Amino acid sequence: MKQVLNDFISLAKTRYDRKGNEYLLEQLEVALDKLEHNVQDEVDEARATYQNINTICLTNHLHLETDE
Repeated sequence: MKQVLNDFISLAKTRYDRKGNEYLLEQLEVALDKLEHNVQDEVDEARATYQNINTICLTNHLHLETDE
């Protein structure tokens, strides 16, 4: 899992100028930090990271009007 996170972090850094990638990069780095410090096991962190990334992607594509 750590290698996968490192690969995704490298990819996110190459496309850092895309809207929302700063949040994605932060989420991936937090997940990697949790794994490196044994705060969470790999399965639970993978689930949490997957959910958080989906939320970030949805938020980046959701364009609400001011009154909404």
